[in-house]
Amino acid sequence: MKTKKKRPPENKRKSNGQFAKGNKLGHRFAPGVSGNPGGRPKIKVVSEAARALLASPVPGDKYGRTFAEAIVQTLGVQAVAGNISAASELTDRAEGRAPMAVQISEANDPLTELIAEMKKVSASLPPVEDPPEEPEREG
Repeated sequence: MKTKKKRPPENKRKSNGQFAKGNKLGHRFAPGVSGNPGGRPKIKVVSEAARALLASPVPGDKYGRTFAEAIVQTLGVQAVAGNISAASELTDRAEGRAPMAVQISEANDPLTELIAEMKKVSASLPPVEDPPEEPEREG
């Protein structure tokens, strides 16, 4: 006995709630477009708490400074008094850290020794011949 095929409802959904074949509304988002283009935020809970504290006013401060302002002022006073660490921290935050210079000495450098050894080995090998050319195909 043949059973009749049920027609999907007008919104073109199957009886189980899935979209029916050929439905033009099958995607919530256009193909290739993410529903969350920024992704999950990269900020961690402790970072958020630290930012909130730095932006809040210091309780009882007669100048009405925020924690960030008070810290920077304290570092500045210490730097002027000769504290090199405070001066370094302050300038690193303001100007960004200076790039580190890396110097490699060739004496006892494993990479230099390896390159020299490979050059010796390659000099002792016979030269590589060019592969024979393939005949041109007529197409």
